[in-house]
Amino acid sequence: MNIDVQLSRSPRRDRDKWYFDPRLNRSEQTGEDLYADNDFDRGHLVRRLDPAWGPDIVARAANDDTFHFTNCSPQHKKFNQGASLWAGLEDYLLDTAKAEKRRLTVFTGPVFAADDPDVRGTRIPLAFWKIRYSGGRTAAAQQAPT
Repeated sequence: MNIDVQLSRSPRRDRDKWYFDPRLNRSEQTGEDLYADNDFDRGHLVRRLDPAWGPDIVARAANDDTFHFTNCSPQHKKFNQGASLWAGLEDYLLDTAKAEKRRLTVFTGPVFAADDPDVRGTRIPLAFWKIRYSGGRTAAAQQAPT
């Protein structure tokens, strides 16, 4: 994900709705059923604010496009929302890029393991990784739920 912090926008979250990605068969995607009656969040892989830059209409469309089920991974709510865990790492990366007035590229994903638990037929990763590249400077971080 490329981020231009000098053109960043913060679209309101009033229309958050998760969708199946029309480019893939629904049978290849998880949906709302996975998240019913448990402590899992739909953890954005590409954070909704990261692509929200440029003219308002473009930023809003980019924000909305992050709400495809193909852009989330089940994350325990304490991990996903944790100020010193995943959410904190995402805030730190964006805030640091803004403070340094740098463009940023972020790669992220789950770490799959053979012993990941199965919930409703879906393997749930217990660890995630994130790599930040910013103008010749690279940093990597790995977070796992506690």
